[in-house]
Amino acid sequence: MSQYQFGPGRLWIKQLSDVNGVALTVPLVKRVGAVQEVSLDIERAVKELHGGSWLPLEEGSGPGKISGKVKFAQHQANVVNMTMASGIAGPVTGQKIVAYDEKHTIPAATPWTVTIAPPATGTFDMDMGVRYANGTQLTRVGSAPTLAGTYSVIEPPTASPGVYTFTTGDQGLVVYMDYRYVLSTAGYLVSLTQQEIGGAAVFEIDYQGRYGGKWCLMSIYNAKSTKLSYASKIDNWNIPEFDFSVFEPTGITGVSVMDMYFAEL
Repeated sequence: MSQYQFGPGRLWIKQLSDVNGVALTVPLVKRVGAVQEVSLDIERAVKELHGGSWLPLEEGSGPGKISGKVKFAQHQANVVNMTMASGIAGPVTGQKIVAYDEKHTIPAATPWTVTIAPPATGTFDMDMGVRYANGTQLTRVGSAPTLAGTYSVIEPPTASPGVYTFTTGDQGLVVYMDYRYVLSTAGYLVSLTQQEIGGAAVFEIDYQGRYGGKWCLMSIYNAKSTKLSYASKIDNWNIPEFDFSVFEPTGITGVSVMDMYFAEL
């Protein structure tokens, strides 16, 4: 029976070391969610020796390269941390979110203030703009606005953040507000930090496909991510992609850099 493969398969990443080359005491393993596509390119340069004829007399193998791409649909903090971030510390609990088009009515009496109460008991973090119902943007001022169409807001670290102050000229009007807030007990933070050149987190990749009850597994033992891409579309899903390149740190001839397992000869 022949062996085939249908569909995107499944892929796991095991982080081996961080950006500084420090090996993880307990390697972190993560299954990449909702894999869409996996591609692998195994390349080898060929140096040709020509005589007087149009075809070469001999060919010698030059430098080679193994690289690939993984497209996946589930946005996972650990995948970003293990592939493109430093990989030094795992994702930290806490998430920032932008609330937008939140409708408020400016009070008809002094002090003409609106106090933001972010969803899920979040904490106000930063103003992102205020608009009238017709879409016209109001102008933010430092404090004590006096002209219609202006406002001020208290932001951290000042006490009582999230209090917007408007003017008597805008009293009773409906406005739409955008702001950023923090959830301290939900979501995860991954920070891409400045690093010295030369370092990158190292990880292992295991990719498995299956069809008709037969399995095919590829194991890559030392890889580094070379690119992480996000691309949104107006009428389709956002499918992140990370690219990787394979290396062999010992330089010893015969050391396995990738193993491929098949059900059929």
